[in-house]
Amino acid sequence: MVYNQDGKLKQRIGNHGTKPGELINPTGLAIFEKKLYVVDEGNNRIQVFDTDTGRLISVLGSLGKDPGQFTIPKALTIDTQGNLYVSDNLHRIQKFDASGLFIKQWGRYGGMPGEMADPIDVSFSNDTIYVADLVNHRLQAFDTNGDFKLTWGRHPEKMHEGMGRTHYPAYMKASPDGKIIAVCEPFEYRCQIFETAEIFNMKPVNVLAWWQKFPKFHYGGGARMARVKDVNKVMNAVKILSDETSLDKKKQTNEAPVDILFITEPDIHRVVAFNVDSDANKMTARWSVGAFGDGPLRWQMLSAKSVSISRGSIFVGDAGNHNFQEIDLLTGEYKGTHFGPGTGPGQFNGPTDLAEAPNGDLYIGDYHNNRIQVFDKNLKFKFEFGKLGDGEGELFSPMGPTFDPKYERLYVSDTGNLRISVFDAKGNFLFTFGRRARPGEWGNGTFLQPFDVAVSPTGEVYVTDPALQLVQKFSSDGKFIKQWGGWGTKPGQFYKCKGIDIGSDGKVYVIDFGNHRGQVFDSDGNFLAIFGEGILFPKDSLNAEGEPKNPIH
Repeated sequence: MVYNQDGKLKQRIGNHGTKPGELINPTGLAIFEKKLYVVDEGNNRIQVFDTDTGRLISVLGSLGKDPGQFTIPKALTIDTQGNLYVSDNLHRIQKFDASGLFIKQWGRYGGMPGEMADPIDVSFSNDTIYVADLVNHRLQAFDTNGDFKLTWGRHPEKMHEGMGRTHYPAYMKASPDGKIIAVCEPFEYRCQIFETAEIFNMKPVNVLAWWQKFPKFHYGGGARMARVKDVNKVMNAVKILSDETSLDKKKQTNEAPVDILFITEPDIHRVVAFNVDSDANKMTARWSVGAFGDGPLRWQMLSAKSVSISRGSIFVGDAGNHNFQEIDLLTGEYKGTHFGPGTGPGQFNGPTDLAEAPNGDLYIGDYHNNRIQVFDKNLKFKFEFGKLGDGEGELFSPMGPTFDPKYERLYVSDTGNLRISVFDAKGNFLFTFGRRARPGEWGNGTFLQPFDVAVSPTGEVYVTDPALQLVQKFSSDGKFIKQWGGWGTKPGQFYKCKGIDIGSDGKVYVIDFGNHRGQVFDSDGNFLAIFGEGILFPKDSLNAEGEPKNPIH
């Protein structure tokens, strides 16, 4: 959208789509000599428009990992010579000349100076390229040839600490004279201002981030549970921790089935598993698999956003490589990589969750293609439903397709439309529930960011909303029942609650992403426990602030 100085709409450039001149999730822009450069993230390209007419001038790049190609481009900036600098999900910066010809690239995945972990924004000033290094929680500076100059910011040592410490710095802008740099951290709801004269004189520090202090963890948003009869056969993979505690003193039997809670860690490209004994209420961190990679090699992931269970396998949705990795649930053997990028049948642009029907059919969310795709048990495409829009049966960035216990209803988190859309197994639209929260409203059936959906064994529907910091509970027909949460760090409060699933005993497991912990509730939202890296703290072992009464070191 182009507005005049009075805030009136002057011009609209682009429409949703994949054709030249169309856009999917534009994430950044820059202007140079009456040319508008737009990061077309969903189409893995840069598009250039005339600022006066909106006419498409050229298209730069395509999906790929080679020089001149992009894998989820994030941001761009332009120097005084018209050279273009673009960051993407391969943790690199690419430089192009004013005509769009590739010049060079620098950066690789890592935490050392000059390495990057999701360079999400870039800004040019005074012959320097500044980079917001999101997952490393820092800022970096390079010269225009890509030579490293310095890094600053550093992750906070205390919860929500500022004063130069940065937590997921997502946006930055350097002043034209290079004296001031503004850095915004949406995760912390704040911006910080730095003087370049000061940051170039900063001394490096080396302290642990607060989430690296046991038992905090750094897990992401995906969470799913599976019921397994023989826990001793579970995944001969990388063991991480084996500490365990219990919510009560019931005895565990070797024959008792257990739930396994799988959680994604997109920041470090892996999936971890907890054994959760539904009878003894024990939780044990058992293993993790995964590594950074641009695939489709085994366990290599760019962005492990979702994890789902089907036909004795774990399916990890990799939003960066637009595919699923299948791993055997019991042996840990890599079974294959399925699907790939695109808009056609069997292709994805940001795969999300997977739901399995009794006949083995798989229902998969396709985030940027705004649809649900359906495959048979052999992963052969059958049909799709949904398209971009806000009408009945239409979707906008769908996540979390989840069946009810009778497999009569498929619940989809229709995130862009701020609602839950419900379909039958044939893809026929049934109904929606929820709407955008108006000023003064706080949940009670309304949403600001519906994220994940879980359905209990008795059919109740639970939805997380990391913007409202709430879990909301609905009947199977979408009638609001209750909610719990609220912003905070105490037991029962959330800071960006994301993944959610229900144990076979009805307990509700929520990934409290911003507080770097998980929480356990009963079906009515009563707080039961906090869990972290390989250990669970029952309610009676915590103080009022949610910290263990007897800390473990």
